[in-house]
Amino acid sequence: MVVRWSPVCSTRLTFSSVLPSPDICDGCTMVNGVGYKAHWYDCSKFIQCTFRPDGSTTVYIKTCAHGTYWDQSQLACNHAHLVNCAGPCAGGTLQRYPSDSNCRGYWVCQGDKSHGYCCPPQYSYDIIRGCVPNPQCLDDCGTDVGPDTCDKRPVTGRPLQFEQYVARQGWVLMTCAAGSSYNTITCSCSINGGGIPPTVDCRPELLIPFNNVQVKDESGNNNYLQVEGVKVIGDTGYFDGNSLIRVPRFSNLQYGDTVIISLRYRQDGGAGSTTGGNGSGGQGTPSAPQALVANGDCNQPSSLYMVTGPQGAVHMGVLSSKGWNSNVSIPGQPGSGWKQAVLVVDKNVLLGSVNGISYETLFSGSIMSSQCALQVGRGTEFKHFTGYMDDITVYLCRPRGF
Repeated sequence: MVVRWSPVCSTRLTFSSVLPSPDICDGCTMVNGVGYKAHWYDCSKFIQCTFRPDGSTTVYIKTCAHGTYWDQSQLACNHAHLVNCAGPCAGGTLQRYPSDSNCRGYWVCQGDKSHGYCCPPQYSYDIIRGCVPNPQCLDDCGTDVGPDTCDKRPVTGRPLQFEQYVARQGWVLMTCAAGSSYNTITCSCSINGGGIPPTVDCRPELLIPFNNVQVKDESGNNNYLQVEGVKVIGDTGYFDGNSLIRVPRFSNLQYGDTVIISLRYRQDGGAGSTTGGNGSGGQGTPSAPQALVANGDCNQPSSLYMVTGPQGAVHMGVLSSKGWNSNVSIPGQPGSGWKQAVLVVDKNVLLGSVNGISYETLFSGSIMSSQCALQVGRGTEFKHFTGYMDDITVYLCRPRGF
């Protein structure tokens, strides 16, 4: 077996003094043709193997986000204290130690388990002084807030409410007592003003604009993309009916109760299409549903999907953690040009929109977590998409304009 070491998709490569066997990929768990295996000594890393027809194997060593360890049973990065892996806290000699992948991050030992925390933005962690000002420290740090940091945040447009970070649950919506509003200065509800929250900086979790002849995430989160057959043509992505983009970062993700997916697409006609009577020269709309976005890529049903249907209709749906299946259908629109599709899940409402025409329905709970990755252009229950896409964006918050 020929082994190629590829650092391209790894944020940091670290090798122990005892190198692994040349058959490093033996015993890996296969999903969609890609093998996954725990790192041989570092709990925060994992091994990803791709196997080529010529018998060679490419090995990627990847690092989980700060606060998480690789969980082989879930095939995803998981909260470190929930993973059975002996990290630096094992043995009880350490109390705290800095992250080696995030300037704001640090670890707190509770027994033999490591718990990841973050300093505030533009603060870095110093092993002696704790969180210290550092204007150059701009790393995104999305895990638990530190013990000395406010565990609450304002909600845009809702001065009487706030969100509080709860261990193992994430950000939970709370309501202030009657007559008070949330005060960002005191990190509490107050009756003395200061309750109008500033604009929350809502940034995308994923952004694929197909700029500069590249298919890459430009959200700043450095999400790894598995790209198969997608061509960049004129700063747009072309999907030929066998292409896809897979985003493993969304495997086993706790979506919460706010998710927004926005993209532009232009669908090609082809076999099985329904030709309209507008003189389009055979450029019809495929009659079988084609996936724009779905998270059912591992022979499991999708808990989130956006698909195109017959006569250009667009169907969007989500499955809640309570088992409530909500969906909307937006009728097809004339013409074969570009369309803007948006799926919005916000608290108790599911809204679907195509070129400004919106339909909505009730939704309860949060979107069910899926072991499958998020995929663009493919879904287990649907046909591959044929056509162009652009500006694929995923938010886990609600920015202005949505």
